Amino acid sequence: MVLQVDDMDTEISEWATDAMPVFGSADDAGRASDRLSQFGHGLYLLTALSTPSGDEGTVWANNKLKGIGVGLAAMAVSYGTTDALKGATGRTRPDGSDRRSFPSCHASTTAVATMLASQNVEHLRLPAWGKTSLHVGLAALPYATGWARVEANKHYPSDILVGVALGNFFGAFFTDAFLGIDSTVSIAVTVEPSNQALVVGLRWTF
Repeated sequence: MVLQVDDMDTEISEWATDAMPVFGSADDAGRASDRLSQFGHGLYLLTALSTPSGDEGTVWANNKLKGIGVGLAAMAVSYGTTDALKGATGRTRPDGSDRRSFPSCHASTTAVATMLASQNVEHLRLPAWGKTSLHVGLAALPYATGWARVEANKHYPSDILVGVALGNFFGAFFTDAFLGIDSTVSIAVTVEPSNQALVVGLRWTF
C-alpha cells in the first residue's frame, strides 16, 4: 500500500473529516480512539494472564512477571520510537494543532498491544476457529483506532499505517527475542521523497 502524502493522503483525510462515515463527529471519534486503544491494552493483559504458565504458584508468578515485563518493554520502546519520530519529522497535524502528526501514537501503542495479545492467543486452549477469530479482531483493532484518529482530524492515513507497522514490529520482535516465540508476521515500511511529496510504502505478510 502506498500513499503520496501531498495527494491521496490529504484527500482521504479531508474526506473523512467532512463525511465522518463511522463516528459522526470529531469529538466522538477522538473519544472512540481512546476507548479502542484502552480496549487493546486490556485484551493484551487478559491474554497475558490467561496463557498457561506452569502449575506451581512460584513458577506461574515468575513466568507471568517475565511475560508481562517483556510486553511492557515492547510498549515502552514502541512509544519511545514513535515519540522520537514525531519530533524528528515535525509533520503538522491536519487540524494544525501541533507538529506531531507522524506517526500516530494511538496506532503504534494499540498495535504493539494487539500484536502481543495475538502472540498470546496461540497458547490459549481454544479451537482453531476461536483463535482465528481473535487474530482477525486483534489485527483490525489498531486500524479502527487509527481511523478514529483520522476522523478526529488528528492524523493522516499514512501516520496510521506507519504507527501500526511500528507497533506490530516491536510486538513481534520482543516476543521472538525475549520469550522464544517465533512470529509469522513480516512488516516492512519505506519512506522516500518523490518530487515534492513523501511516499510511504507498507508491506505486511503473515
